[in-house]
Amino acid sequence: MRNEKFIVLTTILSDAEAKFDSTLEHLRSELASIRTGRASPLIIENIKVPAYETEMLLKELAAISAPEHNLLIVSPWDQNLVETIEKALRLSSFHFNPIIDGGIIKVFLPPLSEERRREFTKMVSEKSEEARIAVRNIRHDKIAASDELCDEGQISEDEHERFKKEIQKMVDGTNEKIQELREAKEKELMEI
Repeated sequence: MRNEKFIVLTTILSDAEAKFDSTLEHLRSELASIRTGRASPLIIENIKVPAYETEMLLKELAAISAPEHNLLIVSPWDQNLVETIEKALRLSSFHFNPIIDGGIIKVFLPPLSEERRREFTKMVSEKSEEARIAVRNIRHDKIAASDELCDEGQISEDEHERFKKEIQKMVDGTNEKIQELREAKEKELMEI
């Protein structure tokens, strides 16, 4: 019986840890797509491009490089998609002004204004808060599962309290990482 309790609680904790890791990974991805003063392929790689009778991500259709701090080069694997990709870049929420140069597309990134940096910093804050809310929801769900086990008599009050402390340690660690990611991105945004 003791082993079964341990397995159930360990399974709940493992699931929580996987969800916390997934939340962090999602936040990293979201923050990477927020433009800073330096060019990065991550800024445009997830732009959707209508191709082959579906919508595909730019990174699935082309090689993207950043040879200079203010320039991205998009090299489509299928030359028939050059104009389609150029149009998708132009229509993206970033409102790029790409230039077709032979078989490649050049995307020049102008320096960020102070106002734009603050706008992006606010966006970083919002994404970080969304991650914190996700972490709280995961904690709530896992504690509810533990409450249910305790109410049904499958685990003792002591085991339930230990479980809640363990989940809280995981939450605190995840929130620390969220804060670190936020601060690093904000610092990167404010660099000129």
